[in-house]
Amino acid sequence: RDIAAAAGVDASLVVDLMGQNSTVTVGKGGSISAFLLDLQGVSARDLAASFYKESFRETVVNSTIAVLGSRPEHLGVGAMTAEPKKFVPLQPTTTSMTSTSTATFTSTSSGSVVTTTT
Repeated sequence: RDIAAAAGVDASLVVDLMGQNSTVTVGKGGSISAFLLDLQGVSARDLAASFYKESFRETVVNSTIAVLGSRPEHLGVGAMTAEPKKFVPLQPTTTSMTSTSTATFTSTSSGSVVTTTT
């Protein structure tokens, strides 16, 4: 919502890298990535000016604290970039693994033991 508010657009126009609306992608080290779609009448210069303001940085920090429930010791907004790019959603990747496991059931007079081997 913070990005949409700074850009002056509806939150549904903010999408993560997969194309899901009203959300962002959080990457390694806490980096945040998002695209703004269907921007008409808004210049890259105007967007950059909004995103580089100290008030926007403070808003992002406050929203992060609200989500986390507390303020981490080293929380802040570092380098930011705003650049015009064509949006092409990332495709989800899947990994398939096959595993075989066997179970051995042993019954003794003192009870039962189940041993699982993978």
